[in-house]
Amino acid sequence: MIKGLSDLARSKGEIRYPNPLSEAIPGLLVYRDGFRCTFTACNYICKALKHIQRHCRLEHGWVSTRGRGRPVKGDREHIQRSKI
Repeated sequence: MIKGLSDLARSKGEIRYPNPLSEAIPGLLVYRDGFRCTFTACNYICKALKHIQRHCRLEHGWVSTRGRGRPVKGDREHIQRSKI
């Protein structure tokens, strides 16, 4: 049944993500307190700060200038809450 789908992504590079500003898909939950990657042309969105930091490190080579330890209140560098 799946083999008959012409739009099926067969590799990670073929995956097409919807525009983050597009309308919500009916029936799916909408979270408004997530994080969005702001690197050029990246639409990655997730719920946890540690996950967006991991994404930015692995996908974009980001290195925190803050170092280790608890984050300072308001210090989010290029990571910001999603407004979607």
